[in-house]
Amino acid sequence: MAKQELNVFFVSNSTCYYFVDELYGLLSAAGYDQVALALAYYGGCSIKQHYEWIKDSSANYEFRVIDKNGLHVRSNYSLNDALNEKSWNIISFDNNAATFASGDAQTAIEITEPHFGLLFTYIKDKFPQARYLWHEVWANEIGYKSAFHMTSKEQRTRVYKAKQSLMTYMTNTYGIEGVPTGDAWEKVRDLPLFYVPHPEIPQAQRFSLCSRIENGAFKDDFSHDGDIGGGQYLNACVWFEVLTGESCIDNTFRPQYEYNGRNVSLTEEKILILQNAAHDTMVEYRHLFCQHLNLPSYPQNS
Repeated sequence: MAKQELNVFFVSNSTCYYFVDELYGLLSAAGYDQVALALAYYGGCSIKQHYEWIKDSSANYEFRVIDKNGLHVRSNYSLNDALNEKSWNIISFDNNAATFASGDAQTAIEITEPHFGLLFTYIKDKFPQARYLWHEVWANEIGYKSAFHMTSKEQRTRVYKAKQSLMTYMTNTYGIEGVPTGDAWEKVRDLPLFYVPHPEIPQAQRFSLCSRIENGAFKDDFSHDGDIGGGQYLNACVWFEVLTGESCIDNTFRPQYEYNGRNVSLTEEKILILQNAAHDTMVEYRHLFCQHLNLPSYPQNS
């Protein structure tokens, strides 16, 4: 039986920049051969900025698409240009880190509205039959300094709760589905297995789900999902379950990462933990938050 065609468009920023390779790999391994994952990318872009730029047709975006022909990148795109590239059947939104700096949910909502409602209405008029998603996003790691200083686990928890509350507001107000990546991170981010430095990277002073190899060097910027840290794979597993309704457990895709000629890919132990965290998160999320959306039954087991 042929799998559903998935043309996914992320109205986003760097929160969706890194994990699309892993997501594409998971989908391919599960037999989805008609997939296009597209990102209208501008670093740190807020919902307000997205709306102002779509209204003015500002060509400030990098348009990135991964499909069966590989990765394609084009510069100086407007959001309208990117939306007009294909008949997108899934469209996702999220917000930037600065929106949640206070750790207060009501403040985050007030920063996001009324711009999200205007942006959502504008895009939904173009694609009335599309499925719409809100990406919860994970709370930044302790040590993050770009938009605000993340100094404690308590502060990280407040920011995570604000992101969770904003997603709940979006699902209740606009009837769109949520992508609870932050919930999945909360299950594993403090496990010793994920913060002990990798033995093949001796200069690493710390390690987290944000740890990555970038331009041949080790990096942990405290704010983006990491490849060798496992954050990209974890996010991809959550997205896989959201997009397909299938369990990610036992998916055969394994991302391959290298550092100075050495294999630093995720161990099978980590893969299993991340798969189960993503799947358990989705089972819980569907049960707690999405009953009012009349979503189809969700697989409890692999």
